[in-house]
Amino acid sequence: MYVVWVASSLMTAREVREVCAELRNHPELIEAIEQEAKAKLVNMKKAASPTLTAS
Repeated sequence: MYVVWVASSLMTAREVREVCAELRNHPELIEAIEQEAKAKLVNMKKAASPTLTAS
């Protein structure tokens, strides 16, 4: 599984390694982050949609 991690602020190499290790040890965190991102994307697409569509 490939995971792309986008940092909103600059992080040191040590901080990046710590975050990666945490996510590697707890795959459920990755799933929670992914579900949250998908929900935000769906909401953004719905808000940007100029026409009515069936869900």
